[in-house]
Amino acid sequence: MMGVSLSELAGEDIQRFLATEAVLLDERRFTEWLDLWAPDACYWIPVDPDLAGGDDAVNHVYDDHARLRTRVARLLGPAAHTEEPPPRSTRVHGPPVLKATGELAHVVTPFVLTAHRQGATALVSGRYHHHLRTTDDGLRIVTKRVDLIDADAPLNTLPTLL
Repeated sequence: MMGVSLSELAGEDIQRFLATEAVLLDERRFTEWLDLWAPDACYWIPVDPDLAGGDDAVNHVYDDHARLRTRVARLLGPAAHTEEPPPRSTRVHGPPVLKATGELAHVVTPFVLTAHRQGATALVSGRYHHHLRTTDDGLRIVTKRVDLIDADAPLNTLPTLL
């Protein structure tokens, strides 16, 4: 990926990157997943996807890179009670749509996530909005906004990482 501009990226490169992210999450390889993020990253799940929002709005999640590292450390640590037994999950993506390029590629991808834990299955769906940047190490996630179709409903069974 070294020296490749966003305009030169093929749709297959972006699709492969997003598929890799999904596999890392499904296989609970959170440390490797964290390596996909830029140091200035933001992981965001708004309560109202129609609002511009940000950290001053009501959000389910609004994490910077430091908070993501803390979240991953907790998930991998001995005190991750809510993750025992660990949930099993699978993510299915629709075709990604490249909305814009510039310094960042804005990619919108519909998704369905199924997670199962302790006899209960949760189904979560919506759209991922990834803002991606090319680096010498490949693509990196600068922002991942998760617009849930039922974001305004109680999310009692929300998986830890979408």
